[in-house]
Amino acid sequence: MDGFKNVNDTYGHQAGDRLLVGLARALEGALRQGDELYRIGGDEFVAVIEVSRPDEAVRIAERLTEAARRTGRTISVGVALPRPGESPELTLRRADQALYTVKRHGGDGVRLAAA
Repeated sequence: MDGFKNVNDTYGHQAGDRLLVGLARALEGALRQGDELYRIGGDEFVAVIEVSRPDEAVRIAERLTEAARRTGRTISVGVALPRPGESPELTLRRADQALYTVKRHGGDGVRLAAA
């Protein structure tokens, strides 16, 4: 979630927790049946989805950003599809690198990691 630290610092952790719950519900509502959403720490979530093409993954990520905007917040999303034989940890690391590219450019967007 973009700007989450400022929420906690300004309004307190209870307000931040309520915001996270609302965001998680909105994100879950934007996912398809069978997709999974996990909070991996702080204000970071991982959506595990099964897709056959990168553009399909990006479309789902864009639905997530729209769902976040409807809550009054923005999110930065990194997308990575696993390479043949790649560990889940490395796929997640590539998604994280793509996410930080979005954040460096002001947040509120989606970036697909290099294949």
